[in-house]
Amino acid sequence: MGTVGLVATPIPLIVAYKRPPEFGGGITLLRGVGALLSAIAAILWITGGITCWRGRWLFTCLAVAGAILAGVGANCLLADMGL
Repeated sequence: MGTVGLVATPIPLIVAYKRPPEFGGGITLLRGVGALLSAIAAILWITGGITCWRGRWLFTCLAVAGAILAGVGANCLLADMGL
């Protein structure tokens, strides 16, 4: 899941870049932070998988919880919901 997240991170930015500004397009600071959060979420998913495989349950829970929070935040910012 983390690998797919890393690969898919630039897609919303490309779509927003190609859309005209009068229709909500363009790269904004919020979308840039959202892309960064998306990459962080993907890395945390990968970290959660590695720590689960090694039997480090506390770190697995923390990594997965952080990935979920970062992923939700990234989706809100990439959608430019006006938060």
